[in-house]
Amino acid sequence: MRSVGSEGEAVVLVHGMISSSYIYEGLLQKLPGKYRAVAMDLRGHGDSECADYDATRGLRDFAEDISDLMVAFAISQAHLVGHSLGGGVAMQFALLYPHQVLSLTLEATMSPFGQYCTKDKQGTPCWPDYAGSGCGFPNPAFLAAMRSRDMSLDNPFSQPNAWRRVVVKPPFTLPPDVEEKMCQESFKCCKSADFFPGDVQMSDNWPGYRPGVKGVLNAVSPAYCNLAAFVDIQPKPPVLWVRGDSDCIVNDKAPGDPGSLGAAGVIMNWPGEGVFPAQPMVKQIRNVLKGYEKLGGTYKEVVLPDCAHAPHIEKAAQFLAELVTFLANIA
Repeated sequence: MRSVGSEGEAVVLVHGMISSSYIYEGLLQKLPGKYRAVAMDLRGHGDSECADYDATRGLRDFAEDISDLMVAFAISQAHLVGHSLGGGVAMQFALLYPHQVLSLTLEATMSPFGQYCTKDKQGTPCWPDYAGSGCGFPNPAFLAAMRSRDMSLDNPFSQPNAWRRVVVKPPFTLPPDVEEKMCQESFKCCKSADFFPGDVQMSDNWPGYRPGVKGVLNAVSPAYCNLAAFVDIQPKPPVLWVRGDSDCIVNDKAPGDPGSLGAAGVIMNWPGEGVFPAQPMVKQIRNVLKGYEKLGGTYKEVVLPDCAHAPHIEKAAQFLAELVTFLANIA
């Protein structure tokens, strides 16, 4: 956990999966001094304790951890900033504790309908058992590299290469010391069987697996994660949605989506676009936010050019300007 300031309106920053509060180190130092900013380590990440995760609760455990943190810091209301998984956690927090949210900034946020196995902007599942989502999708080579803390550049699945090729858009690079620290923080992610990645269950539906009941990768399955009710919360805090135009993780045709891999012939026996397309993540996010707007909420979508999955790092000045302006205009 990291914090700056002790007075003023609170800003709580929530990182994504396989990350930690360190990802916000640069942003914390540049936020105006009138804000009290706290970047938390989600359970099982960073310096938080390793704990099992009941996937059937979706993101609620993470959201309740934010509540516990706010109690510990005597914060009654806060602006929430969530990156990737953290965006979904921030939305889940708003569902549970709407009166405690001053605003929401969703950065490269995950879809409100979880990850994979939904085929339209309404989040309709491809299969009744949500096959194709959950713990079965990570590449075994990536998991092996995580467990061995692989920092080599000749392994395409090492953590440095994940940063260079997936998280940011080449040719952007982090300073060597920052990249080293980011990778070491990623390695802190709890790798117990019941936290990351979780358990796998088999399915008769393509691609042959369905979500289990333990671990964070199962928790983001649409079987357990559906934040569509966000449109109905009262009161409705203002929402800022910032994303990169080159994000290959949150994308309508994400390369790692089973639907994309099936279409490319990487996973055999793909049932076709009509049955299992790539998840239209961006369309789903926009559809939920438009529904939120229709029911009286407000949101702004900002698309940063030549930017992938880490706008506050890749386009630090632009992201900071958007965030500060957004916060300053909240009554």
